[in-house]
Amino acid sequence: MNTEKLQEAQQALQNGLANLVSTEGWKDYLRAQARFHNYSFQNVIWLTCQAMARGVHATRFAGYQTWRGLGRNVRKGETSFKVLAPCGYKGVDKATGEEVYRVRGFRVASTFELSQTDGEPLPEPVKKLEGSSEELRAAFAKVEKYNTSRGLTVVRETLNGPNGLYNRLNREIKLDSSLSDLQAFKTLCHETAHSLLHNSDEGDSRATKEVEAESVAFVVCHALGIDSAEYSLGYVAHWANGDMKLVQDVAVRVQKTAKIIVALFEVKSEENAEEVAA
Repeated sequence: MNTEKLQEAQQALQNGLANLVSTEGWKDYLRAQARFHNYSFQNVIWLTCQAMARGVHATRFAGYQTWRGLGRNVRKGETSFKVLAPCGYKGVDKATGEEVYRVRGFRVASTFELSQTDGEPLPEPVKKLEGSSEELRAAFAKVEKYNTSRGLTVVRETLNGPNGLYNRLNREIKLDSSLSDLQAFKTLCHETAHSLLHNSDEGDSRATKEVEAESVAFVVCHALGIDSAEYSLGYVAHWANGDMKLVQDVAVRVQKTAKIIVALFEVKSEENAEEVAA
């Protein structure tokens, strides 16, 4: 696969993102996101423990009125999840004369999980890919073999939430067993990109790492004639928060990493395949 083909794929990603972030659907998604509270680390831990104790797969939490504002109603009889909410007051800073908000304590507040509500579906930036074929399964096997040659294990199991995970300490890639052949291949490319690019907690932010990994997956798929736009564009736009500059800034690393994966589909002999894997 020549460099021009990969550059064409990268340009298709940027064009697709530019179109997406200008749509009403994307604006609706951002409006919904703005309504959700960003809980503190302590509250996240508390919510997670409560959800685990009740056997609830937690996705989104919000207060009663927030859910109503999003067109959803908490079902009668639902038991709330508890969080700590700050109590404070507005005052005037004597030094600057500016109005400030001061916290003087915390209270226990009620919040509800998405599964406890009914109503309008929340706008989502991504749509899971559907599609199965012998070609997709063969492509999956090729990338799986490449990862195995690098000392990584690829497993399919029920993940109850994420489509895939990369554990750098265990040298393991996990993929949800319910994924279609198309989504599984795309997700494997995403996690493979993580394994090639992100083997440390240091450096770039989580958002940048996710933009890079999914951009690699999109470029690989596009270069191979596979359409992952329905999932990849929304995923990248979400993590980039619509920032096209971030997508452009990581383009060089994306191209280099995508080239490694795409090269797997160009080798003609088993001997050359081992060289690429090495």
